[in-house]
Amino acid sequence: MMKILLSETLRRLARRTVILAFVVVTVGCNGTGRSSPGGGGNPSPASITSLNPASGVIGTPVTIAGANFGATQGTSTVKFNGTLATPTSWSATSIVAPVPQSVTTGSVVVTVGGVASNGVSFTVSNTAGPGATGPLRALAANPRYFTDGSGKAILLTGSQTWNDMQDEDSSTTPAAFDFTAYVNLLKAHGQNATILWHKDLPKFCGWGAGGTWTISSAAGFPWQRNGPGNASDGLPKFDLTKFNQAYFDRLRARVIQLQQNGIYAIVELFDGLGIDVNRCGNSTPNGDGFPFTGVNNINGIDDGYSGGTQGDGSMTMSGPNAITAVQDAFVQKVIDTVNDQPNVLWEPSEEAPDNSTWWQGHMISLIRNYEA
Repeated sequence: MMKILLSETLRRLARRTVILAFVVVTVGCNGTGRSSPGGGGNPSPASITSLNPASGVIGTPVTIAGANFGATQGTSTVKFNGTLATPTSWSATSIVAPVPQSVTTGSVVVTVGGVASNGVSFTVSNTAGPGATGPLRALAANPRYFTDGSGKAILLTGSQTWNDMQDEDSSTTPAAFDFTAYVNLLKAHGQNATILWHKDLPKFCGWGAGGTWTISSAAGFPWQRNGPGNASDGLPKFDLTKFNQAYFDRLRARVIQLQQNGIYAIVELFDGLGIDVNRCGNSTPNGDGFPFTGVNNINGIDDGYSGGTQGDGSMTMSGPNAITAVQDAFVQKVIDTVNDQPNVLWEPSEEAPDNSTWWQGHMISLIRNYEA
């Protein structure tokens, strides 16, 4: 049974003002690993080559590409039009930093070792978007429809595809999904809703046309995969105490992009169907790598799965346990990531198993209480 909950967040002000801002990155000199011309003299200054995206609302994750940023952040900084940002990832050639609060359009600058990079313009828009004006609620005059508080009935109509959040296909190296083209397709057909699909199995078998399907590990899962040791799919085991920030950055960016285009985002949290009928077993390297099976994580968390196509122990418990503790932390992290957006609806699970009554009620209560 699939349950969909409305996000009960406060709607943002629908201002349509566009403000210009610059992004600046400052790089610290200690531990940057930057080379010095000719083996001596001053190190090469940090330089920015591009911003992706080059415009967006407050909170949008921006990937800053360039050179000489240093292997780690250290004392280096990123500023949007003079306002300090808090990067979520940092490498010598790429930085990801959300647009900070109260910033206006201007230059992004990276400062390393006290030396500022070139500035690249970033446009900040504080509009909530032209169409998705939620949060939605039942229309009192006709509860078959939603409304956004305006008294107008809103019918959600849209399309979905399975890899619009996690890159996946039947190869071992899934191709990147063109999310912008997908959003443009929805808009071109006058649609106002889509599901940001989530699958729990890194590898799943017997799905759709058959065969084995793989999900890219880059931004594909909420937890880090650094081992030690390999999971049943041949990749490093999960550490369920450490989030993979790239997953949440992608989720937020896509929710915001949908919002800016007037499209409601149904955020799917778990995939009941996959664990119920599409498991691949535990035989390395052809297993499914499911994070909650003991052989696939370093935390001693185990759903009791021992093989076959079915293994739904992560949803069929009758009370809280070690698995639900990890699931709860994930759900709270997702809410923290996108709950300020007015276009969010929650889908606790896609086709949760029939015998998951306690789990479904637990997740519904968790979402409502944590939002509150």
